Order: sequence, then C-alpha cells, then structure tokens
Amino acid sequence: MSASSKRFELGDQPEWAGKEPNVDVPASFIDELLQESNAESLLTRGYCVVKLDAQTTAYYSLFHGLIEEFFALKAAGKEKYALLQFEPSNNSPNQCHGYSKVSTLKEQFMMRCIGRNTQSNAADNYKDAFTFPVCGDGNFGKYGMQIYQALDLKCRQFAKEAMAIMCKSEKVVDDILDPVNEVRTDMDENACDNVVQNGRYAYSSFMPNDYISSSIMDNFHYYSASHEKHERFFNNHASHTDSGLMTVVIITDEPGLEIFDQKRNEWIAIERLMQTYLKEDGAYEKDAFCHRGYATFFWSDSVEYLNKAPFVAGKKANAMEIKPLFHRVANCQNERYSVVFKQRTAPLRTHCRYQEDYILASLQQKVDTESKNAFALWKEQKKAKTNGSLWLYATILFVVVSV
Repeated sequence: MSASSKRFELGDQPEWAGKEPNVDVPASFIDELLQESNAESLLTRGYCVVKLDAQTTAYYSLFHGLIEEFFALKAAGKEKYALLQFEPSNNSPNQCHGYSKVSTLKEQFMMRCIGRNTQSNAADNYKDAFTFPVCGDGNFGKYGMQIYQALDLKCRQFAKEAMAIMCKSEKVVDDILDPVNEVRTDMDENACDNVVQNGRYAYSSFMPNDYISSSIMDNFHYYSASHEKHERFFNNHASHTDSGLMTVVIITDEPGLEIFDQKRNEWIAIERLMQTYLKEDGAYEKDAFCHRGYATFFWSDSVEYLNKAPFVAGKKANAMEIKPLFHRVANCQNERYSVVFKQRTAPLRTHCRYQEDYILASLQQKVDTESKNAFALWKEQKKAKTNGSLWLYATILFVVVSV
C-alpha cells in the first residue's frame, strides 16, 4: 500500500509512521534540486535545498564549535540554563528559551531573537530568562542571532515568492510573522552583548527594541546509538510535521534528516544524499565541512494561514494548496549536532499555539502596538476595497445620470 493511500484519525499513531524505507536516488538528484526555483520546489515538493551564502556558513561553523563546547559541559554547567522558563517557581512545563533534555535521546538549547534593550523590562521579571552560555569565544548569542536573521530572511523571501506564484500578495507573509526592525549584515553592528553573573545577554537590531521573537532556533545534540536509546525510540525523531510556517535544517556532520518528497511521493535521506553528492563532486577534498554550506527548507503546519490568505484582485486564482512536509531524523550511530530554525507565526497576528505564546503576546503587544490578527486585517482590507469600488461605481452612475 502506498503512503498516499494510507489514512488515520487525528490523534492516532499509525504503525507505518517513520518506518517506510527511503528510496534509492542517484546523487545527481541534488543537482536537480539546486537548479529548481526554490519557491517552485517548495510548492511542488514541500521543500527545497539551498546553498547558503559564505557569511552565514562562516558564522554557522563558528557557532557549531560553541554548541559542541556547551553540550560537552558537565550536567551542572548545562542544567543551570534548564531553569530558564517563564515561571520557574511554578514549574512551568514549556520553556521559552534555554536548555532541556530527553533522557537517552537528545538535549537542546532553544533560543529566541531578542530586541535591543529587552533588559529594561526588568519589572516583568523575564530579564534573567534570556541569557546565553559563556563558552569558547563567548559569542554564542551573537553568532546564533546572526544565523537566525539570515535564515528568517530567506524563509520570508521564499514564502513571498510562493505567494506570487499563487497569485496572492507577498505582504500576507509579513502580516503573520514577527515585525522586522532593521537588517544589518555586520554582526558587530547587528548584535551586542554583555556579561552577567550566570551567562551573557545578547540583543539584535533585527527585532524591535524590547521585542522577543515568536520564532526560535533549536540547537540539538542527539546522543549516539545505545541499547537504552533503541529500546525507547525507533528513530532520533519519528515522522512528523513542525509547528510554524517554515523550518530550516542546516546539513549536519552526521547525516540524519529524511524528508517525504511530495512530488515523488517517496522518502529521501536528503542529508546523506547531499554528502554523497559533494563527495562525488570532489568538494570534500577542498573543505571537510563543505556540507555546512547547504540547508533544507520546508513548510510547516502554519501554511494554513497562507492557504486562506486572499488572492490579488484581478488575477486568476491559483488553486494550488501548500502542505506541511513530513520529515524524520534517522537513528544515527554517532552523536549528531543540528541547528534548526523554526519560523513561527506571531501569536498577536495569528493565534496562540503554545503556553509561552500567551506570555509572548502580552510582551509583544507593548511593542507591536499596531498589530492586528491577520484574518481580521484581510477582512478589513477586502471590505475597504469593496467600499471603494462601490463608491467609484456610484460616482460614475451619478455623472452619467447628470449628463
């Protein structure tokens, strides 16, 4: 039975989820993906493979070294960041930012992009929740937020290009995402930080002052294979779709990401295939970490907002529908470090999805004072256009009658 013919009820965990084999694809398939329009690939396959710019690649390699150093710390050195929750005294179950772990499987450091001067909100008692580890050259937060900015901008670009193909306004993308303050490519101009007792604060001009991003960047460390791990988990992560609008996974040293190509209707071990392609191309002879210059972008659950966004007036509607991409992480033999950017919609402009979204919304509304729910905004715009058209028709009719 093919994957497309299988059905299950919401809430069920089908036996086939995550266990279907990957198809054998020649490494030359990567060439095909790289030559496709990113927006077209996203719309037809659900994902695209992108070569990152040299600056982002350089920052990523520096950042990769820091996350390795951080995860190599003793438990106490990492777990002090595990308390970085909205209400630690009440054992809040969802973290907004900081360290967490799943026994025998993985550990992670979730980070957000923080607007400058966020520390001025000390009265809200959240200032201490947004520190970054002090390790290596101390630029964990600065490198991280520079990568965040680059990936966020790429996601916006591709989503807007997809909207143009679908005959929808590119503006609808910004209508559902965090506001952007300014874009600075020089890290020393874009991000600043200062040392505190238990870490470093880091801030970015990419977000408005005092704004905390809805989107996150998850930095994962998957443990190497073990009997205990295998008993609990079939894969590092079973087949699933992500929350948010779009996800980016930079190709990892230990390949693990597998995606369900919606055009081919098959599973593909995309990271392993990329490394095979680069090996056959001779790229590893020049750079042992050349794969770090590529990333996989794919749709997530919040595409429903784009599907329901209005079409541009006067253009023929494109019936194409965006679907979130099923993906999984293989049960790698070796430990795997992975940086995953998850572009999430702003709760003020869409809806709250997680517990922390309610707190984020209460903080964000103090800065993003003009924000409106996207559906309400689109309804207002449609009404304004309709009223404008009626006024124009009435004026023409009046002139005709008067003559």
